[in-house]
Amino acid sequence: MKLRVLSPFEDFEANTIRQVGDVFEVSKERFASLSSRVPPDFYEVVKSSKTKDKEE
Repeated sequence: MKLRVLSPFEDFEANTIRQVGDVFEVSKERFASLSSRVPPDFYEVVKSSKTKDKEE
């Protein structure tokens, strides 16, 4: 799953500062860990579309 940062926070496990607009991938386990430490209004889950538009 992918997350988009809405408010900056320090990601201790990745040893980085997540800035507004950053999009990064996390596993379900990593999401559980992150969501227990970071307020939910600091990030949002990015919905990915299964189909992509193709220009022909």
